[in-house]
Amino acid sequence: MELSDLIQEMFAQCKELKLLYVEDDPTISETTGEMLKPFFKSVTMASNGADGLEAFSEEAFDIVLTDVMMPVLDGSKMSKTMREMKPTQMIMVMSALEDIEHFREFIEIGISKFIPKPFVIKHLLESFISTATSINNAKKVLLMAEDTKNGMNEAQRIAKLGSWCLNLKTNELNWSDQIYALFEIDSAVYKPSYKQFLEAVHPDDRDLVNSTYQDSVKQKIKYDFIHRLLMPDGRIKYVHEQGETLYSPDGEALSSRGTVHDVTDQKELQNTLILAKEAAQNANRVKSVFLANMSHEIRTPLNGVLGLTDLVLQTQLEPLQRDYLLKSQTAAEALLGVLNNVLDYSKIEAQRLKLESKSFNLKNLVNTLHDMFGYAAEQKKLVFEHCIDESVPLELIGDPLRLQQILSNLVANALKFTDSGYVKISITATKQNEYDTLVFSISDSGIGMTDENQAVLFQPFSQVDSSFTRQYDGSGLGLMITKELVELMGGNISVQSSIGQGSTFTFSAVFNHPVVNHDKSIEKITPNSQNDLFLGGNIHLLLVEDNDLNQLVATERLKLMGITCDIANNGLEAVDMVQKKHYDAILMDIQMPVMDGLEATRQIRRLEGKENIPIIALSAAALKKDRDMAIEAGVDDFVPKPIDNGLLRSTLLKHLSV
Repeated sequence: MELSDLIQEMFAQCKELKLLYVEDDPTISETTGEMLKPFFKSVTMASNGADGLEAFSEEAFDIVLTDVMMPVLDGSKMSKTMREMKPTQMIMVMSALEDIEHFREFIEIGISKFIPKPFVIKHLLESFISTATSINNAKKVLLMAEDTKNGMNEAQRIAKLGSWCLNLKTNELNWSDQIYALFEIDSAVYKPSYKQFLEAVHPDDRDLVNSTYQDSVKQKIKYDFIHRLLMPDGRIKYVHEQGETLYSPDGEALSSRGTVHDVTDQKELQNTLILAKEAAQNANRVKSVFLANMSHEIRTPLNGVLGLTDLVLQTQLEPLQRDYLLKSQTAAEALLGVLNNVLDYSKIEAQRLKLESKSFNLKNLVNTLHDMFGYAAEQKKLVFEHCIDESVPLELIGDPLRLQQILSNLVANALKFTDSGYVKISITATKQNEYDTLVFSISDSGIGMTDENQAVLFQPFSQVDSSFTRQYDGSGLGLMITKELVELMGGNISVQSSIGQGSTFTFSAVFNHPVVNHDKSIEKITPNSQNDLFLGGNIHLLLVEDNDLNQLVATERLKLMGITCDIANNGLEAVDMVQKKHYDAILMDIQMPVMDGLEATRQIRRLEGKENIPIIALSAAALKKDRDMAIEAGVDDFVPKPIDNGLLRSTLLKHLSV
């Protein structure tokens, strides 16, 4: 292209552009500057990089033309800072050949327009035309993107998100339209400033907002926090601010920019959720208190009913009398089962049901099941049998009480729904490293179930027959609890059944091995052998119990074990009696008037010489937290009410030296 054509093109492309020219040589600066002025809308001159940065921070330029080697601040550092302040800034570099080592620095910050000194007019014009063409094309693209920008502004409005920029050299603060809307201020009559922004911040948050921003500038870190705004009418808004600060190469803070997001709705929702959570926690506490009180109030009389029934059954009775008493005992035990199911269900709901890990003998556990259900099977003339495969290890580590609960639920159901034939327990094993997976099957020849019944069998409060005229009673919780316990043990449960052909419940559970093998010479202590141990042992206990009926039951049970006892009606009496007389152990009720069992235990533990006396809690409060509170107070063991004879006997044996 001829020079005249280049000049015309230069006029066409650069007439609307603003140029910043940075050159330390006054002769070159004046000559080149005067030559370029006719082509541009404006040309601003700067004699070094520092002056160039100052001009750049105060005014927007389309093109920056800079020398490289300059005093105060050279061209490369100035250009790098400009690119940080405005990444899209067009920068052209004029340099002598000896400055070639600086080219790499310019390339690294994205500058590729280099004009050698001394320059040729034609080459200079071509470089400017090329750069100006790129700028003008970019402006066209920006115009085409105006609709997109408007769309983004609308998106900001919908999202309640605004942006801002604070020039730290001039203290000029610019807000997007959405920030004006957020602050509910008219942009036509209000010019924002940092001071006025702080005045809009809630007085209680003002110092924190200011210090957080100032610290972020000093420490060169981004900031991110939520604070409140106080509207003129007294309303409060919550905003989420995020921002960062840009710095010059020598560390001077140049400008800060960030966003403000109206999060009032989210904050109000969060506060509502917090209140709802607190309400739910309060409701759960009320439910827990209700369950604890209900458990205590039901277990206390039930302890008397079961205890006296058991005592009477150990006397000489007519067959009909024994039959009536056994039926009464069965009904009371069923009521206790329902109560335990309700408590277990509440634990499952709250995800507080935990398994223990202790050594136990599987054969002994199965024998206990036979003792528990043998009479019921005999009454219905059913064959009740079990089969343990030779591959099944008898010594295991797991939770024997929960395993017994699972098997008891399934056996009880099998007996309930079987009028003739059999109920059978089968156990097999699958070895998996140090663990054993046992498979239990409880099969019967009972009434069976339809597919529809099986589909809802493990759901809470569901029953095979839910009609008002149903033949079989139950809470509808047992199988749901059984399923949860099986899954806690790492297994699963299923059922196969056909109407009129019986049912088979199969479940798996994972157990570990004990560290040492079971010593087969150690025999299980039977109730009779335990009685033999106590007889003639001269054991004398203190029974602390406020309920007359429970006093009677406990005293008679202890007599059958060959144990004598004194009675304290409350904790205060117990503390006094322990100071005056020696006792081999103390059976301590928990909830009593005057002084409860926990406080009595604490005071007894502080008495000289009484630190190690065995204290066994007897409580109708059977929740885990009640047990934990008793242990923390200083009791040695815990026996829940209604009191099981075998458990009381074994607990006493564990803590008494005869």
